[in-house]
Amino acid sequence: MKHPDGTPFAKKTKLSVLQHVNPVYAWFNEYSNLSAKSPAKIPKGAIKKLGNERDVEVKDIAPLFNAMANYTYTVWGVEKSEPFRSIFIWLMHGRRVNEVLSLDWENVNLEDGTYTITAANNKTKIDMTYKLTPCQVNALPTQKKKGLVFPPKKGRKDDDGNPRQIGADVLWNHWKRVRKAVGVWTLNKKEATPDDLHIHDIRHLIATEMLNKHKIVDEISGAVLGHTRPGITARYAKMLTESIDEAIMQVLDGVLK
Repeated sequence: MKHPDGTPFAKKTKLSVLQHVNPVYAWFNEYSNLSAKSPAKIPKGAIKKLGNERDVEVKDIAPLFNAMANYTYTVWGVEKSEPFRSIFIWLMHGRRVNEVLSLDWENVNLEDGTYTITAANNKTKIDMTYKLTPCQVNALPTQKKKGLVFPPKKGRKDDDGNPRQIGADVLWNHWKRVRKAVGVWTLNKKEATPDDLHIHDIRHLIATEMLNKHKIVDEISGAVLGHTRPGITARYAKMLTESIDEAIMQVLDGVLK
């Protein structure tokens, strides 16, 4: 299986294609009396999970979360923290990277203490409104209440003249510094290096902390993270935003110093 340019598909992509093709072939076989073996048959045990979910195990998330909450970096001998410290704080609330980097001031309502991740910027494809926590409010810039909440350096604009959002690659460089600060983390292997800790794993660590230490039910932890499992979106709409707010604050109050 290869791309048009000849480069091979990644293993996960191959398995994803096979997962979608195999049921179609089975249906055709059933209704056309075709007895040939499906070329898309997936060997038993060849795949456990698809998507970006990973088995992540970190015994104590407190050092990691405190490293993000107190993040600083040095440029030409000058110590700085923003906007990346604030971005990390927002990520600690279960938000996806793009949801934070694309957040616009018009979707932050300081009067009623809420913010909205629009359908265009989340996987649910519907507007998702959350209650602002004190940590998030404190992490908001004090100046400029128009445009991107976390804008890039001056001069970076798109073809329409609007400021571009901070690149994921730029954030990744700062994430590597956070990982370096906390050292080696135990993930899938007995001895793993910081390179194994992805920025998306923050969400999985939050979910694990909610379940294991705070006994928070899946419906609430899923709502916090904005999961898109079939059939769960309707339940999200009925949840009180206070329940979601309380869930994430239980986690943060338990790990931040």
